[in-house]
Amino acid sequence: MELCVPNIYLFNTRREKYFYDVNKHKIVKIGKEVYNTLQKMLNGEKIEHEFITQLKKEGFLSSKRLDDLIHPMDSTIEDYLNFKLRKITLQVTQECNFRCSYCTYSDDSANRKHTNKSMTWETAKKAIDFLINHSMDTEVINVGFYGGEPLLEFELIKQCINYTKQVGEGKTITYTITTNGSLINEKILVFLYENDIPLVISLDGPKEINDKHRKFSRGNCGTFETVYNKLNYIKSKYPDYFKKITFSTVIDPESNFNCAEKFFSANEILKNNTITSTFINDQYLKNKNKISKEFYDSWEYEKFILLLAMCQRVRENNISKFFRKMFEELRQTISELHRPTEELKGKGHHGGPCIPGQLRLFVDVDGDLFPCERVLESSKALNIGNIEYGFDVEKAKMLLNIGRLTEKECKNCFAVRECTICAGQAIDISTVEHNLSREVKLKSCDGVRKNIEDRFKRVCVLTELGYKYNDTTITNLELMRKTTSGRNE
Repeated sequence: MELCVPNIYLFNTRREKYFYDVNKHKIVKIGKEVYNTLQKMLNGEKIEHEFITQLKKEGFLSSKRLDDLIHPMDSTIEDYLNFKLRKITLQVTQECNFRCSYCTYSDDSANRKHTNKSMTWETAKKAIDFLINHSMDTEVINVGFYGGEPLLEFELIKQCINYTKQVGEGKTITYTITTNGSLINEKILVFLYENDIPLVISLDGPKEINDKHRKFSRGNCGTFETVYNKLNYIKSKYPDYFKKITFSTVIDPESNFNCAEKFFSANEILKNNTITSTFINDQYLKNKNKISKEFYDSWEYEKFILLLAMCQRVRENNISKFFRKMFEELRQTISELHRPTEELKGKGHHGGPCIPGQLRLFVDVDGDLFPCERVLESSKALNIGNIEYGFDVEKAKMLLNIGRLTEKECKNCFAVRECTICAGQAIDISTVEHNLSREVKLKSCDGVRKNIEDRFKRVCVLTELGYKYNDTTITNLELMRKTTSGRNE
């Protein structure tokens, strides 16, 4: 039965009040009177109001919700898994010469544990064949190497790359290696350079920040100097190749953010490289993140600089490298809010789940298949097959339709279009088999909704600061403002 209340979400910045219309996928600026009126409507009151009537004529305030939660790719998932794989990531080893405190293999983690186990050539070969055989409709494929520390198995990586070139004839093949960088030597570097294999190197910042968490497995000493010396070596040998290196940075919200920011933006060796950053993922860690006041103040300041740069109040090169992703996300959100959007219809699903395994299939040392390298390998629920017998399509469908765990809540959630939750965020680590859990998923929802609301607020603040989209002020946020001017202020 369709609800009578409008499918909207009310929020405000320090200066203005707004509502987000889920069906229109639009944000509208409103006055205080209309804001209070809409609040009453959300509480079930029937109210006549001139501006409300006008909004409805314009297609806003529909009470439409999804009737059935089912992913739009549900009926085609088997074809995608059989013919359109894009990438496999091979866990060539579970061994590592580092012991990073936040690692998913750490003693503090409920996920994996370090072992001496490595992938055999037979398993790796079958995994590559699996990718080739399941990517007939894909022109560009990628083979990634992951660990542990993958360069511990460099000879296996060489075999894999040479074999992929043989069996992947006719396709464009790219490769990626995620490494801590400490094992790079002349032999490895020459091979990487000659085969144009880009590296993702983990580095968290200067010595005092990096070495807080990233230590060698032997001696418990810091890793910064070793890795930094390797970077100097790579740049001196192949400066053009060095430019292609991406640095993966894990942000500790208790650390000095300004110190990390200056390191990556001003360091002569690193300042021209791209960094990707994430906060310490404490989902599977016993010790949860804490945010220091110093970190919070610095982070909010850099966020403010981002907003000023987007409004051309300061130059774009003032944007912190750590905020480049947020910069692109804001631009994308603004673009989406200007794109015509269809009303929610009958069947649908919240955003978040991709087709499990199709974009970045993870193959562990035993040949078991998982949606990606970020999920919990110890969870039977997330295991979607094996290279010997292929995909378990029904399990993959279950993960694709993870919204059904919380169907009632999802249908009534303002974030249904923008949600980023997938099955990996619904695992109960307190159970032996690490099963999917409705309660765990709902806990994840709170953070996702907060992030989406914050993003909407940033878009609105940008508008208030005079940001223009395609050289035009974002007038749709001013929709019928004149109708409410004066009496609604």
